[in-house]
Amino acid sequence: MLTTNFISEPLDKIATSLLAFAIIDGLSARYLSRFPRGENAAVEKGQKQTELIIALVVVVLLILFGVYILPSITGG
Repeated sequence: MLTTNFISEPLDKIATSLLAFAIIDGLSARYLSRFPRGENAAVEKGQKQTELIIALVVVVLLILFGVYILPSITGG
């Protein structure tokens, strides 16, 4: 039980953070400019694409870890 929570809890936190970043990334720059330091909302097109690729790679790695490695660690 302890091992399962020790491994699955960080995976859950990472997935939740990526989801939050994806939601914020989908908001328009006009809407984000209403918040403090709204000038930080404007990013270059290439940077946005790079961040998306990195997020997708992390999600795929987490899924592969959960499917193949986690069961052998927890004995399941």
